[in-house]
Amino acid sequence: MSEFLFYMHDGPRTFRFELSGTLAGAEVGKLDQAWRTASSTFDGKALAVDLTFLTSVDEKGRDLLLRWWRAGAHLVANTENSRGLAESVTGRPYEAADAVVGPTFDPHFNTSAFRAVAGTLIVAVTLLFPPTASADGASEAGAILERYSASLADGGLDKSTVTLEVQASMPKFRKQARVEAIRRWTDGKREYQFVAIEGDRLVRKEMIARYFSIDSQQSPLAAPITQSNYKFKFVTVNNGAVSVFQITPRKKRKGMIAGELWIDNETGLVTHLSGRLVKSPSRMLRGIQITQEMEIRHGVTFARDTHLDIETRFTGRAELTIHERTRPGETEVAENVAP
Repeated sequence: MSEFLFYMHDGPRTFRFELSGTLAGAEVGKLDQAWRTASSTFDGKALAVDLTFLTSVDEKGRDLLLRWWRAGAHLVANTENSRGLAESVTGRPYEAADAVVGPTFDPHFNTSAFRAVAGTLIVAVTLLFPPTASADGASEAGAILERYSASLADGGLDKSTVTLEVQASMPKFRKQARVEAIRRWTDGKREYQFVAIEGDRLVRKEMIARYFSIDSQQSPLAAPITQSNYKFKFVTVNNGAVSVFQITPRKKRKGMIAGELWIDNETGLVTHLSGRLVKSPSRMLRGIQITQEMEIRHGVTFARDTHLDIETRFTGRAELTIHERTRPGETEVAENVAP
């Protein structure tokens, strides 16, 4: 079974989903969620689903494509196999939609490199979830890590209703965008109420919409920050209140970070995380730096600021910043379900 990938392209007249590989199982739900997330910014454009590089589809995937087609999406198929797939979905002879779909990219922008930047979110964004740790309990550092592990049961920001602001930019091309939303837990799932949508459409669709799609999934994709996955080295204590640990992956895998983790001694909550991804997810990327700052109030994480600095080989630097704040007066708490 070939790996399933999808890309979102924003053009002057059309918003296009490009599918590749095998659409089956859990991937169907992820694709549907990405569609729902992006749909708030379709702005009345023609919708296209490119099946050219899709190799196979299971029954759920077929039902999803049929639902989109019935809702007005145009199926694009540029090979004999993909045309046959389109006909099996619709039950009708394939009709080319080129005249309706039109161009779906900006020819003056390096979309392949931009896509590589957006793709880094798939691994980098997993670091936004609360890290987990195990401890041996034999030393003061071990006791701090035990409190760190125990603190994760509360969930904090990740089970609260928060104001979420996502900013993304490609400085070399002077492209930037911003989306503000309210994130709530409903029936154990993350749901979003979009408040403000501003800036360049390509940045919104390829970076910010991709972030929201990943943020809504129920499990992180990278290995958690535990002693089985990382080496922890106690460094120092800041102001007698925060312990600093150096963290190094035991094995270099995508989505893992080398850097520093700061833990509040009393609560076991993380106050700071910084470092770099040890393995680039693409040859088009030089490196990715991540910084997180957390604000603790009354023994819980009240706010979290995350900044990703992505250095590409062809398009310069890309930046993604996420601000999360607990909404004043909100008391909603959801089930303890992994994000």
